[in-house]
Amino acid sequence: MTLKEELAAGQAQIERASEQMQAARSQYSETISNQFVDWELTRSEQEVALLLLKGLSFLEIALLRTTKQKTVRQQAPEMYKKSGITGRHVLSAWFFEDFLY
Repeated sequence: MTLKEELAAGQAQIERASEQMQAARSQYSETISNQFVDWELTRSEQEVALLLLKGLSFLEIALLRTTKQKTVRQQAPEMYKKSGITGRHVLSAWFFEDFLY
């Protein structure tokens, strides 16, 4: 196999992996959204939960959502209560724990 063929084969492999990652990401996003619906989170609570999963602080979430930090601080405990989760670390663990094995 020539270097050009090897590079082409490598590029094709990267593209397949990228497509697989995009499909997995899409399925995982749908799973997260479905769980938020099962927990009966409001649209705002879902947004806060998703941003917490992404690692944003309450201040960053407030700035991004153009709301007050106090509002986010009030929405988070309500979201935790509805989900039966005790905090942001447990929220992350709930969604990511199974990927660590």
